[in-house]
Amino acid sequence: MITQKYTPPDDLRLFVKSYFIQEIDLDTRGLLIPALTQTLLQFNYGELFLMQDSTGHQAQFYPVTLTGILTTYWHFTTQGSVKPRYLAIELHPYVPFLLFAEKNRQLINSSVDAAEHFDGSEEFRRSVAAAEDPDEKIELANHYLTNLFSSVSPFDDEEIVHALEVMDAPAEYTTIETRLSRLSRNPRNFRTKFKRVIGVSPKLFMRIRRMEKVLSDMHQHPDEQYLQKLHGFYDQPHFIRECKLFTGRTPTAIFAPFKDESVRKIHNNLS
Repeated sequence: MITQKYTPPDDLRLFVKSYFIQEIDLDTRGLLIPALTQTLLQFNYGELFLMQDSTGHQAQFYPVTLTGILTTYWHFTTQGSVKPRYLAIELHPYVPFLLFAEKNRQLINSSVDAAEHFDGSEEFRRSVAAAEDPDEKIELANHYLTNLFSSVSPFDDEEIVHALEVMDAPAEYTTIETRLSRLSRNPRNFRTKFKRVIGVSPKLFMRIRRMEKVLSDMHQHPDEQYLQKLHGFYDQPHFIRECKLFTGRTPTAIFAPFKDESVRKIHNNLS
């Protein structure tokens, strides 16, 4: 099984946050995927599958799939085992706005057949599938993405870029409300612009990011009280409510499956 993360070269970092190669076997029965803010361009060369969110909405995975921000927990609709094999490109959350303008909001909690939007993506997917060495797959990705973004202007809104950097920084025991108050001198205009560009409100974005970090930290600090304080929750009931909303489980229930290495591996794209 292979699960590896890679950093893009400097000339791509305005568009790409990271790469992931994942080649694993999963027993998907009852498996929940917590909400993820990542926007992923995924090149699948293994088995395809369907996922469904807590509202019943289904997301189709295509050989080349672009998935937008997910705001609630999802689960596999496939019963039994699947063999995901893919190269995933984690894009900055403003990249769909650069590519599709305000149509980017259609990607929230959804996915599209990226082969219809990106020239040469199907040929690239086949070349990635044929490459046996992970480093060779990444070299192919660097070349393809450099061409893909060569005609796209970088995102130049300093306020949103700064806000995203602040949102990704350690919480330092502060609440989301406290951090939001520091992002802009004009909160109302900022909220409107952020939602137009990113697709969700800054508060919802930060709440999901916080839960991602909680899930990531569970590997190193499986202590509910520590995680509650570290990430700026008001109290334990607040912590439990947020966990149930974004993961479908209480913090205590989440710890149990995280003891299984195969479950932890599917969370490799959390920060």
